[in-house]
Amino acid sequence: MIDFNVKRTTLGLVTILFFLHFFFPLFLDSAIFFHLDIDYFFC
Repeated sequence: MIDFNVKRTTLGLVTILFFLHFFFPLFLDSAIFFHLDIDYFFC
């Protein structure tokens, strides 16, 4: 039971890291481009 919980927790952490590694940069790029578009539009 303990081994199963450890494996599940490890799998959860790996999934979170995988998600952050691939989607957070995309979100950052989108936010940066959106911010630049707003600055360009208002300036």
